[in-house]
Amino acid sequence: MRTTGTTTTSEGITWYYEQEGSGPDIVLIPDGLGDCQMFDKAVPLIAARGFRVTTFDMPGMSRSANAPRETYEDVTAQKLASYVIRIADKLGIDTATFWGCSSGGAAVLALIAGYPERVRTGVMVDPCSGKITGVVDWPGASIQPFGFTLYALENALGSMGSNGWKWFDNVDDLRSAFWRTFREQTGLSKPQTRLIELAGKAGILIRYGTAYDSGFPGMIGVRDPNIEDFRYLDALLL
Repeated sequence: MRTTGTTTTSEGITWYYEQEGSGPDIVLIPDGLGDCQMFDKAVPLIAARGFRVTTFDMPGMSRSANAPRETYEDVTAQKLASYVIRIADKLGIDTATFWGCSSGGAAVLALIAGYPERVRTGVMVDPCSGKITGVVDWPGASIQPFGFTLYALENALGSMGSNGWKWFDNVDDLRSAFWRTFREQTGLSKPQTRLIELAGKAGILIRYGTAYDSGFPGMIGVRDPNIEDFRYLDALLL
């Protein structure tokens, strides 16, 4: 049986929410339209499989319209994530699987990055096709996916020529500027940033030190060991 209600969190948002079922928590985050009516058909189907499903209208939207202006203007994924955590606290949700598409998907990623201890699984869905575009469900997920992609950063800080790899003259300044801006924008601590840097080393190893598999999505792996991929591995990792 579905229950509905309202609750007010510390930012002054009066949330309209819906819940159905019992069991492990699944939280469905609406897209930019902000109305949880989009999940009307999905909620009972998920609840019937043994889950407690929670969804809500987003701040300033639809039945959650009673909210301070600053909570729905100039919104960022990080802000949305913090609001979702507050309503989760009010509803007694400690950990959950979070599902979202469009801006809701961005909020899921921000939850994974900022509140990893609260996220059992994060699911991102394409708003047009409805297909799942990402599932994050392993320990350390807030660090690893982004870090693995940083082989591209190192690749951008130099170039491979006939005489081998050459770093740009100002490579140290460029790298420092990237990490300084990254910490400012994400609010992550230096230890967290260091873990991401280490994941970046793993990303280099995966990209340039493993065999290419056509059945694995993404630009990963060495297609031909006789060409320059291993030269990149030598330059960027060793």
